Amino acid sequence: TSLSSSAGRSRSAFDAVEEARSSGAVITTEHERALLKESLQFYGQAFEKFAKWFNQTHPTASSFDNATLALDSFFYQCIGKFSPLQAMPTTYRTLLVSVLHELTLPLVEDTLVHLYREKYADKDDLVARTYPHIRANKDVQDGKHIALSESERDMMERVGKRYARECGAFLPFDKLRALLDAVTTVSGMRPNLAADDLLPLLTYMFACAEVPHLFSDVQYLSDLLYKNGDPALKCIHMADEYMFVTVSCVVHVLKVEGSLL
Repeated sequence: TSLSSSAGRSRSAFDAVEEARSSGAVITTEHERALLKESLQFYGQAFEKFAKWFNQTHPTASSFDNATLALDSFFYQCIGKFSPLQAMPTTYRTLLVSVLHELTLPLVEDTLVHLYREKYADKDDLVARTYPHIRANKDVQDGKHIALSESERDMMERVGKRYARECGAFLPFDKLRALLDAVTTVSGMRPNLAADDLLPLLTYMFACAEVPHLFSDVQYLSDLLYKNGDPALKCIHMADEYMFVTVSCVVHVLKVEGSLL
């Protein structure tokens, strides 16, 4: 897909924002997003062409690795073409990736969801298998070393159910926000908890949520946003990274526990 002619427009949008900011004007993230989206939408045919090829070429999980590689390659090409000539600030890159996701991923949503669900079906089943056991196990419910009040358990159940409703968001940043909002609420119940004590609380919250595709959802976020923690590629803010890594640990623990049941 040819994107070469679009670079100038996006750089102009970026430079306009930087000029306005340097002059003292208040430029909000939503203003930046609007400028970027306007620039990129001018080249919507490029996204549609890629999506058509992607949907026709990668219909099954047997092509999962090639599909995710193709998606990464397309986004890297876009980032290279639509970035300013100077070194790109992390905040700009994250915003650019967010807009690219918004314009591209809905066009391949059905294919991408099918690929992730099929690829990680066994691991999703292992995680889901633990839910009834966790809810029935008082030690886990009570965080092992932390006695929870009835109101605190009720709160975690409400948070879990809310997360179950909100995690259906498809766009990665929306899905990540739903996840981090739930984790932040649970951790805020006991602000001084160490990570070892937070893990069982999150385990109980996820068991209450009963999300059937928790493993594949977290893997999806890791592939598109976390990028194995590579500082040059990841689009998860440092303030959120600790929470996301903690969730990833919880999900992998649940997968192992599910394999033992």
